[in-house]
Amino acid sequence: MEPHILVKYASRSRPARFMEGLHSIFSLAGNKGDITVLCILDTDDACASEYANTLCRHNQSLGKTIPYSGFSTSKIDAINRPIPPEIRWDILVNFSDDMRFTVYGWDHLIRDGFRCNGDDLFLHYPDSTAKGMLSTMSIMDRKYFERDGYIYHPSYKSLFADNEAQEVAQMRGRYLYMGTQIFDHFHPAYGLAEWDEQYYRQQALWNEDEANYNYRKSHNFCLDAISPDSEPAHSDAARGE
Repeated sequence: MEPHILVKYASRSRPARFMEGLHSIFSLAGNKGDITVLCILDTDDACASEYANTLCRHNQSLGKTIPYSGFSTSKIDAINRPIPPEIRWDILVNFSDDMRFTVYGWDHLIRDGFRCNGDDLFLHYPDSTAKGMLSTMSIMDRKYFERDGYIYHPSYKSLFADNEAQEVAQMRGRYLYMGTQIFDHFHPAYGLAEWDEQYYRQQALWNEDEANYNYRKSHNFCLDAISPDSEPAHSDAARGE
């Protein structure tokens, strides 16, 4: 049985862009039968009914999607919404509505990444701009996820959460950089999209989230301990660097 990929896909106020992302997930999947997309939506979103109608129209033609509506206090709170226990999954991919998969068989590449390198890993596939500097799409297996029980530390609201997620994985010796680009991140900070109201609200949290990141980093991200035998998960040669 193939490892089942759960794409946790949070979106707000962008139903058209949400659908573009959803199409990229399924149209470029090599085995969409082993992919579930958990659509994290907000009940107080002005576009909530549009999201619901769109998913209702396209659910059967695309692939397995599960609408998961609730109330979120922030972007990170939405992303961290608990995964329903009845969902079967082995690999978690965190996806947003400004991301698009760009390679056919992206799911095979991710499954092979774990199959060839083992479990309890955080995989970093680069986008075209952040590249090896920052993992903008968190990808982990179930064993790694269950260590913390969240994708991003819940003290963040929007920004710098990716930085901590990557650095913690590196400190644990469970981080693996994969040199193949399988998606792109169309964020206005890279000049790849237009700024909208949602982006402006998130950007306004920069100082608050940066201060939180700097504090947590100065305190070793509040990790209780790093195992003394923690080493990089694999050598540079194994990473294909």
